[in-house]
Amino acid sequence: MKANGLLDKLTNSPKRKQWLLFVLVLTASLLSELFGESSRELLRYESSLLSQHEFWRLITAHFVHLGWPHFALNMLGFFALWVVYGGVYSAKSWIIILFSSALGISLFLIQFDQNLTWYVGLSGVLHAILAAVLVKLLIRSSCMNKDGFHWEEALLLIILLFKLIYEQFVGPIPFTESASGGPVVVNAHFYGAIMGCICSVFLFKFTNSDTIQ
Repeated sequence: MKANGLLDKLTNSPKRKQWLLFVLVLTASLLSELFGESSRELLRYESSLLSQHEFWRLITAHFVHLGWPHFALNMLGFFALWVVYGGVYSAKSWIIILFSSALGISLFLIQFDQNLTWYVGLSGVLHAILAAVLVKLLIRSSCMNKDGFHWEEALLLIILLFKLIYEQFVGPIPFTESASGGPVVVNAHFYGAIMGCICSVFLFKFTNSDTIQ
C-alpha cells in the first residue's frame, strides 16, 4: 500500500481563501498583542467575568497571548501547520473548526477547570487543528481507500496522544513554560484535541467526504 510523505502534502497547499483565513487569525492576534495588557484584560478567558455576560471571552481568549514570545511561538506553530495541512479543509470548514474548538475549549474549562481564573493563547486550538487533520486523513484513507494509508499521519497521531498523556500525568513539556513566558494550561491542549476529533468526524459525515476539499 502506498505511503504518503509529508512533502507530498505540500502539493495540496492552502489556496487563496485558506491563506486569507490564516491572515485574519494572524492579524487579530497581532492587533491584540499590540494593545498589550489592556487587550489581554478585555479579551482573555476570565471565569469571574463570564457570570457578568462577557461571553465574547469564550472565543477571543484564544487570540490573545501572554506576550511577544508566546505570540511568536503560537504563530510559528500555526504557520507550520497551515503550510503543510492548510489545504486539507475548505476555508468554510476551517472556520467551523477554529471557532467550534475555541468555544468548546472554553466550555470544557468552565465545566472541568473551575479553579482556573484566566486563560489566553492559541495552543489549544492548534491541537484541535492537528487532531482534525490527522483524523480526517486517516478516516479517508482507511474507510475510502484513498491515496494509500497515511503512515506519517498515523505516527503523528500516536505522538500527539503520547504528548497529551505526558502532559496529563507529568505536566507541561520541558521548556514550554519558559519559552511562552508563563504557565501552560495543559488541559486546554487536551480539550482542543477532543474538539478537533469531534469536528473532523462531524465534517466527514455531513460534508462531501469523497474529496479532501
